Amino acid sequence: MRLGNAVEADFDPIAAALRQMHDGIASEPVPDDFLSLLDQLESRMAEKAKKPS
Repeated sequence: MRLGNAVEADFDPIAAALRQMHDGIASEPVPDDFLSLLDQLESRMAEKAKKPS
């Protein structure tokens, strides 16, 4: 068996496509609306932490 065949046998096109999709999505910027929502949640959590129970 040649080394070239062994490398080709280990190649999984589905895994490669999923990896490519993940890398593309992971490199996108976070939408402003989502960042705004996170800021709102953080503010509310900080307010609750300040109030005595």
